[in-house]
Amino acid sequence: MSKFFYSIQFRVHALSVGLVFAISVAFLVIFLENSRRTNSEHLEDIAKKTMQYLNADIQNALAPAINMANYIATFADDYDLEQNTHILSKMLPAVSSAFEAYYGTTLSRFDGGWFATATDWDPYSTNPNWDQLKRPWFISAMQSPGKITITDPYEDSNTGETCVTIVKTVTDSTGKIKGVVGVDIFLDKLTEIINEHKITGDGKSFLIDANGLYITHQDTSKVLKNNILEDMKLDKSILEKQGIEFRDSIYVAFIAVPNTPNWHFVSIGSLKSLDKMDLTPILIIIAIFITLSIIVSFVLGNKISKPIKKLTDDVSKLNLGDLDIRVEVNTNDELGILARTFNKMTADLKVSIETSTHERAEKERIGAELNVAKDIQASMLPCLFPAFPHRTEFDIYASMQPAKEVGGDFYDFFLVDDNTLATVIADVSGKGVPAALFMVIAKTLIKNNAQSGKSPKEVFETVNNLLCENNDASMFVTAFLGYLNIPTGKFTFVNAGHNPPLLRTSGRFDWLKTEQDLVLAGMENISYRQHEITLNRGDELFMYTDGVTEAVNNKGDLFNNQRLLEAANNYLNLSLREFIVSIKREVDKFADGVEQADDITMLALKVNTINKGETNDH
Repeated sequence: MSKFFYSIQFRVHALSVGLVFAISVAFLVIFLENSRRTNSEHLEDIAKKTMQYLNADIQNALAPAINMANYIATFADDYDLEQNTHILSKMLPAVSSAFEAYYGTTLSRFDGGWFATATDWDPYSTNPNWDQLKRPWFISAMQSPGKITITDPYEDSNTGETCVTIVKTVTDSTGKIKGVVGVDIFLDKLTEIINEHKITGDGKSFLIDANGLYITHQDTSKVLKNNILEDMKLDKSILEKQGIEFRDSIYVAFIAVPNTPNWHFVSIGSLKSLDKMDLTPILIIIAIFITLSIIVSFVLGNKISKPIKKLTDDVSKLNLGDLDIRVEVNTNDELGILARTFNKMTADLKVSIETSTHERAEKERIGAELNVAKDIQASMLPCLFPAFPHRTEFDIYASMQPAKEVGGDFYDFFLVDDNTLATVIADVSGKGVPAALFMVIAKTLIKNNAQSGKSPKEVFETVNNLLCENNDASMFVTAFLGYLNIPTGKFTFVNAGHNPPLLRTSGRFDWLKTEQDLVLAGMENISYRQHEITLNRGDELFMYTDGVTEAVNNKGDLFNNQRLLEAANNYLNLSLREFIVSIKREVDKFADGVEQADDITMLALKVNTINKGETNDH
């Protein structure tokens, strides 16, 4: 059973079912999101219509009182108290029946007192200093003469109830303002109208003034005391916006009420009702879709997995080393192509293994021959130290580490006669076997010509011409050759384009001043310049190839001449062997694991005694 869960058949089934499930979930999410968006748009439409109905109801409710104020202001006779009282008494029943919140109507004189009143209230009887000119309703009318004005809510001085007053100035026949007509209306009816208009079932509606104070509220203790902007933590700028906003899980709708002192109708409710939808039909459809997909996936999965299983069984035989196996899947789809490709791959693999076996044997043979060549090359260089144990006048030590199995660098030292020691260090262009072969030729020619009695200058001139012959590969050699006169300390040398040696005198190393001539095998008939210095007891000469100064670290920096000079002066008063080992260690430390790119060859010579004097000048 566990093998089935790891099979391609199971993966095909799982992928199909998972894909169908993912598509179903995505469909459901998109459906819900679109539903919420549609519901939001629908909620906005409901909010607009609700507010339109509310405005209409408020205007209809206020219309009788507004008409009454207009009528009284137009037809009242400010000089006939009886007529005015008669007008008010006639209009009072009509207004009361049309608007239950109607409280009372008055005509107030501008110079004090009443034109007429529809109630028995007389503020002068209780407060002789009562001044209508300071009342909010009188002030509102005087601020907009000739216009119907609705005051902000205020506490009535007679009843102590909260009310608003519809006011308008009264003028005489000459147009002079003689007083104010006012129709008092309690807020009970407005509150009832506001509460009847809700956008959603759980919503609440309010009427607020220009500053956000509640004009109507279900909790009457909050009227004209609490502020909706503070309660809802809203910015006052929201009053300038008309429409509906969605904030987290609630909606807030605002609309200005016309013909009022900047009142706003506000409706607030929860958005949870938007999420209450019946998903049963959708879930049933999705379940049917998933069931059908599972059935189809099993049918298709079996059809796909059968040839794959056949291919797997045949391929597993290859693991047992059967390279003659052939996969029999005769289809024209990708599996058929894969089977035919596998058969070709098996045949090619068989040929490749046979070829690789032969090539590996050949490489092993070549490697073995290179190891022999490496040993032969190493045996050609002086490698036994001390090299001249019977000669105490000088000490000499050298080492060579090729970059490959065999290299192109070489060093040599030998006695030309009993009083002359020859030292050579050279670097052949290139690396590997070609450089090693050219190195053997150059080393042999230099030693043979030196031992024939020629001076260093004559040796290089002869060897240069010989190396130029038949040099089709255009190879060349940088070389430094010096003769040490053992009794006198005189050192005669030539430099064919090689790195200048380091010379230690007076206790520290410095560069040997020498002029470089052209490399060997560079051009025929070159004349080389010969130089001489005199070495004293304790002086040392350090020769090297460019593999030392051109060693590279992982940042691409070179070891360079300055680092070599500093390293040489850090290891004074050591034996020549310890000195060269220390220099090599500094190079390896600098390279920090970077593979050696060039041969590294070093040779050190030290003068121990001289027979002719003790302090020769250089």
